[in-house]
Amino acid sequence: MVERQNKSFDYSFSLRYFRLAHKLGKHMSDIFPSEEKDVLKLKTLDISIVCFHCMFNILQCLSEEMKKDLAEFQSTLDLLSNILVEMKSTGGVFEMKQIILQFKEFCMLPEGRSIIVDHNCLMLRNLITALTRSLEFGVDTDFVILQETSKDKYNLVSTLAHTLVYLFQDEKIGSTFYRLEKDAGEEFVSLDVLLFLTACQMTFSIDASIVESKMEWDYVAIASMCLDFFHLYKDRCIVLLNLKTWDSNKEEELNIAHRKMIAILDIISSRLPYEIFKKTLNSYKFLQDIIDFFQIVESNTERKRLKDSSELGLHKKSFPQAKIIIVEIITYLIHEDFHNQEVVREHGGLQLILSNCNLDVNEPFIRERCILCLKYLLENNQGNQAFIASLEAQRVEIDKKNEKVLEKCGYEVDIVDGKVQLKAQPGVETAGVDENKVSEL
Repeated sequence: MVERQNKSFDYSFSLRYFRLAHKLGKHMSDIFPSEEKDVLKLKTLDISIVCFHCMFNILQCLSEEMKKDLAEFQSTLDLLSNILVEMKSTGGVFEMKQIILQFKEFCMLPEGRSIIVDHNCLMLRNLITALTRSLEFGVDTDFVILQETSKDKYNLVSTLAHTLVYLFQDEKIGSTFYRLEKDAGEEFVSLDVLLFLTACQMTFSIDASIVESKMEWDYVAIASMCLDFFHLYKDRCIVLLNLKTWDSNKEEELNIAHRKMIAILDIISSRLPYEIFKKTLNSYKFLQDIIDFFQIVESNTERKRLKDSSELGLHKKSFPQAKIIIVEIITYLIHEDFHNQEVVREHGGLQLILSNCNLDVNEPFIRERCILCLKYLLENNQGNQAFIASLEAQRVEIDKKNEKVLEKCGYEVDIVDGKVQLKAQPGVETAGVDENKVSEL
């Protein structure tokens, strides 16, 4: 009985302490108005964060049932929400480190997730806006370099990526950031969205076994998000790549659009091993769209060899690493899929793949990826084999390099009476390629 009374006393004391911390933290902005000097705003923020930690620690001591039933859970998130609003204009990396792990812990709980994704993911959007400012994040931010030069900043983005793991079972997250980008204007220069997409790249690179042990993602919703962003950026990139007059503003706009497109393409490539994701893309005829975009990139950029100068040709733009990811995506989509093999030929993709079987400094290893893709395009497909054999008749040169490419795919190229003939090499298996070989990507 004495033990129960002590527990009751401790609980009552903790609640009084909790409510005092909540009241102080919530009303700090009244003590130091926002128009005061930055140093006072920062002190206000720091005190609010201390109050939040007091509340969070008390909340951790409660049982799971108490967390669900008591208003203290909502109150703690309310104060965190207020802090995030303040951090959109003040605070820095130090302050962000004090709250982001707690934000992640709330996302791990169903009750926390429901609040965080409410009001069009308002708390998450405020977190990302605050992060963008605190990190001084920009289109030129290189996370490989950041990991070496500023581990604190890199760890913040990594924590955001691991936080998103718990949110992708809800379709709201993708649609919210898509609308945020679409409503911002046709230039699509939002750095908040760029940080979100960059964090998503990291999220989808996390070991699948770790993710699947925690959450069951909605792959249809993820595919829909990718399709929405892809079409948004594809249209803008096409406009910019096709421009004949050029200035520094357009170049900066293309740099941002390019990085966002690379992020989306990378996410798509990483999710294609999941059948439901692949089927969703196929249902929207995504393969045709990405081949069309491949052609635009091919027409407006130039292949660069090691000995070439850094100067671009007339009306040519810099759009590196896009084609290699596009080839990866096409390879996934056509692997053991006869219909998609046909689509590639019918939309001019076969010739694009063949023409990229050369070294390109801007597209590392694209030659190897194209060879694998071409192999899958030719296997068990007489139409694609006949198309390659007809290139000479179309006055498309089959040079020695491309002959070697086809030989790597298991085919011999013969020219008889001025006509190209394609035949399987003796003793080389061209069909029944092991499914696991697509993992070479």
